[in-house]
Amino acid sequence: MNRVNQIVSILSKMESHTPFALVKSKKKTSIKIQNYSLFGCLLCLLLLGALIILCLTFNIDKKSVEIYAILLLIMNHIFGIICLSTPIVADMNFFFNMRKEVLNDFQIEINHDEKNVEQLDHYSIPELEYATYWLNLKIERFKARISDFFGTKTAIISILGLSYSAVQSLGGFEKIGNILFKGLFDTNVANIISILGLFFLLGISLGAIVMKNIINHFEYLKNILALAKQRKKEFS
Repeated sequence: MNRVNQIVSILSKMESHTPFALVKSKKKTSIKIQNYSLFGCLLCLLLLGALIILCLTFNIDKKSVEIYAILLLIMNHIFGIICLSTPIVADMNFFFNMRKEVLNDFQIEINHDEKNVEQLDHYSIPELEYATYWLNLKIERFKARISDFFGTKTAIISILGLSYSAVQSLGGFEKIGNILFKGLFDTNVANIISILGLFFLLGISLGAIVMKNIINHFEYLKNILALAKQRKKEFS
């Protein structure tokens, strides 16, 4: 049992590979460019506003600052164009190199999983199978918790659909917004119960999504155990 606990301890530190890690790295660069260009755009706008305020406050001749205003306006437009075009260029680059990016990412994923599998080399096949049994048991318990409310495979879709239907039956997003803006306890009891029921439904949906993510992670760990057993059989 102690050896199984060791396996579980090792598994708890494992994370699945993030898809398209290289693409996400490039995406971060494009986001930085967007942020900087947006900052430049806002800065030019603020300087332009300050220039207008100075002209109005101190009666400065408009012709003497006209060139500065035009330059700030041009820079504002340049930064704006960069901010809007950067994500388009990044997405087009990914589209044209999609096959290469997918294959590269697949190789990275294999290497990542192999490193995780190597950590289990010191354990026997029966020990790995016993750890798999406990993982299966844990997954079934999580699935049972979700199915107690909504069923397993359609849980999230059902909840989102039900939430949307509930919002519409309460008068739509505009009416709910008005109730919350006026103050929840300034409205009648029926509205209070309806809004609280909607919040309860939202809480359940978020809980189901969290559990679903945990189940997906456990399924990944099951795959790692299966790879470790396969590796043992091939190299033993």
